[in-house]
Amino acid sequence: ARGYSAIVLSRKINRIPVIRISVSAYDVISAISEAMQRYSPKRIALLGTEYKVYETEEIAQMLRVDLKVYDSVRHEDLGKMTKTAKASGCECIIGGYSAVIAAAEAGLPAVVLKTGENAVLQSLEEAVRTVDRIHQERLLAEMYKTIIYSSQDGILYVDQDGIIRVRNRVIRRMNGNKSLENKPIKMVVPYLYELYKKTLESRAAQPAALIPIPD
Repeated sequence: ARGYSAIVLSRKINRIPVIRISVSAYDVISAISEAMQRYSPKRIALLGTEYKVYETEEIAQMLRVDLKVYDSVRHEDLGKMTKTAKASGCECIIGGYSAVIAAAEAGLPAVVLKTGENAVLQSLEEAVRTVDRIHQERLLAEMYKTIIYSSQDGILYVDQDGIIRVRNRVIRRMNGNKSLENKPIKMVVPYLYELYKKTLESRAAQPAALIPIPD
């Protein structure tokens, strides 16, 4: 997705990665050319909805076009920024579909900043790499899970905040079948806390030791 659509999807779909489609220099040149051919404006405004269009002003200088860039504009501010652009002498708007709607409401002609084939292909390649990485991570997670839960030894995984995130059945039975997951190690298995603390502070494995389990 691109622009505001990508932002909304990222906020609403937490567990699924959203690949953002970038805007290339070619896309900008095409939009500027279309605006000049259709409307012959003396000045153009480019509105970016929370994404940056790099090197746009340099491109405009090469094309000898008076262009003002309003990048990282929030969606809710499009109407206000369009009026600001109009007040500064801009006679045409370039941007996404939301920017085109805002331009129409302000009485300005507009050109949609279309995404070229190369940008879409790059995003598709990134999506494939992302899916492959997620697949590999899931395989690795399943492997660790199998090792942990098939082990005859008690296994705990404790994060840097001292919270138990993973535990197997053996360690649970050793502690009277009490729930240990997502609880502080200091509270539920205090006899292991000092060992955990030393490991965290030294960032190194601790020598094997016999630690009695309280009744």
